Order: sequence, then structure tokens, then C-alpha cells
Amino acid sequence: MNKKISTLVTLPMLAAASLSAQTLITGDSNSVDITELTYERNGSTIVQSLSASSVTNTDDPVYLRNAKINDGGTIKDLQFFNIGGTIQNVNFSSNATGVGVINNGAITSIAADGLANYTVALEGILNDTNINNYAFYDGVGNIPPAGTSDFDIQFANPFRAGTSQSQSVMATRFSTSPPWIKTET
Repeated sequence: MNKKISTLVTLPMLAAASLSAQTLITGDSNSVDITELTYERNGSTIVQSLSASSVTNTDDPVYLRNAKINDGGTIKDLQFFNIGGTIQNVNFSSNATGVGVINNGAITSIAADGLANYTVALEGILNDTNINNYAFYDGVGNIPPAGTSDFDIQFANPFRAGTSQSQSVMATRFSTSPPWIKTET
């Protein structure tokens, strides 16, 4: 059953970017417009083509199935997802606070569960497209200084410049601040 709703997530919280050799992606640079998102929740397909005026909270898995983007006037339909990978070069110390992961409703934080368990949980969110699985930063303390990466992601498959596999889609919770992503392909 296909239906259009605009209450699941807000489009501005997701960003897509074309990746090349080395790219810094922010909310204001190197990003492209998302024109449509397709999700699956409880076996139903949900297509969103407008920014939402509200958000529906759910503990159900909500899987991103595809994203359409406007890349310089060309509409691209992104259906390939680079699932899996490893977290490397974690620059948090074991006394970092307010940093964690929500994965299938389970919360893992550096402060409560330790850096090693946090890293394992962080890798866990690379394994599917459930937008309810994410890393969080809430009231942080003792984090890496500005200009230092928090961690690196080594994806299971390399990005391929100039193809539909050279795009990255990322989200920020509550749309409070855009992600700063530095890519190297």
C-alpha cells in the first residue's frame, strides 16, 4: 500500500552529498536537495516529498528504502545503500559524557558502558537503514577539540565517484545542527 504522508520526518534533517576525493560536507556546502524519500514501516511504504510540519515518534523500525535528490538539475534515485563497515580512529576519551548510540531502542553511552561498547554499538548502526538507529550528542563533555574528527567510518564497499554510489545520505536528530562530515574516497 503506497501512501503519502508528511509527518514521519522532516526533509531538512536529512542531507545528501556528492563525494569526490576529499570533501567537507556541512549543512551549507557540498550538499544537494532531497526531493523525495521512501520509507518502510510495519510493511507499509511511505513516500515523503514535502517537508513535514510535524514528526511522528515511534519505536518501530523505519527503514529508508530510497532517496531522490536533485544533483545540479539531474534527479537521481538512490537505491543502493552501503550497509556495513567498521569504526576506526575513535578520538573520544573514556571520560567523554553525553555521547552514545541508540540501536533498536537500546542506549549505549561512553559514560555508562565504556568506549569499547560504544564503538561496537556505533558499528551496529551501520548495518541497516533504520533511521531510528543513530549516534547522539546530548550535553557533551570531554569530547575531541574542534578540528579533530570524532571517529572514522570505513564502509564495507568503496564509494564510486561519478555513479549513484558516490552519494552519502545523513541525518541529524531534531535538526538542531547540521552534520560536519569529511570524506575521503
